[in-house]
Amino acid sequence: LLIDDLITRATSKIEAIDVLEPWWVVSDVLVFLDHEQGGPEELATQRQCNLHTVCGAKEFMRTLLDRGCITESQYHEAIAELNAPIAAVAA
Repeated sequence: LLIDDLITRATSKIEAIDVLEPWWVVSDVLVFLDHEQGGPEELATQRQCNLHTVCGAKEFMRTLLDRGCITESQYHEAIAELNAPIAAVAA
């Protein structure tokens, strides 16, 4: 079981799995927050790993809004960012 704070894309998780694989079989990854940007699908496709999350980013933002921690405007801005396609990272 690989544990990390969040997942956006699966790149860093795959790198960590590659480092660990000579010693351990990693079949599951646990993260607190899924940014909902395709990471779980990439992880499943590229390393056949199951991703377990505590919550998704949209759910987390809704909780913050419901508890009065952010404004309606901040919530909608965050959701718009989460729905926007992520830019390709230069290698």
